[in-house]
Amino acid sequence: MRFIVLLIFLPVLLNAQVKPLPNAHAHNDYKHERPLFDALDNGFTSVEADIHLIDGEIYVYHDRPEKVDPSRTLENLYLEPLKQLVKKNKGSVYQGYPESFLLMIDVKSEAEATYQVLKEKLKSYQKMLSHSRGSKLKSRGVTIFLSGNRPI
Repeated sequence: MRFIVLLIFLPVLLNAQVKPLPNAHAHNDYKHERPLFDALDNGFTSVEADIHLIDGEIYVYHDRPEKVDPSRTLENLYLEPLKQLVKKNKGSVYQGYPESFLLMIDVKSEAEATYQVLKEKLKSYQKMLSHSRGSKLKSRGVTIFLSGNRPI
């Protein structure tokens, strides 16, 4: 898969001056031209990505679009940039911030099919993702939680 990298996203990757705001959540950030990066530039430590499974790919949209923009995948807009930041900042989204960054994934399309594709995509990002073993949470740079249409 080829990732679309836009130069307007580069400043946040270089900006270590942003102060993280605990308990600050970016809701409806899909309305922004730079959803994740606008939130990060303002210190948000939690963001929401509304997703739809369309033709086997996960796209970020609140409502299913009539025409899909190929750059609006979950990987392009959220997962790859977060992976780069966690790598750059040695395990954290924000340099020196000890808490896990929260990525709320709100499933808007059919639960089971969407979750199966999401689960496969997240395998490539395991090194940055928090995970649990039994009742123990191993916190890492990014913690994902699901909302919306969730499989049981």
